[in-house]
Amino acid sequence: RYIAARARASTRMRLTMPVDTPLLPRDIVSIDEPGSPFNGEYALDHVHHRYSPASGFVQTLRGYRLSEASPQSNT
Repeated sequence: RYIAARARASTRMRLTMPVDTPLLPRDIVSIDEPGSPFNGEYALDHVHHRYSPASGFVQTLRGYRLSEASPQSNT
């Protein structure tokens, strides 16, 4: 229950990308883009793979934020 409640209350993400590295539900992905408010680790709760002649083999990922990225130290 705790995991489901946390997932509903946290930042959610949805991403479509090529299947260079196939991902599975419960995998952890990290977003690290300078200046982005979405940086952090996300647990995947849904992964959908599909193929189309126009876009090739792609996967759509859905997940929730586990943690924010820690600021980089400049020392």
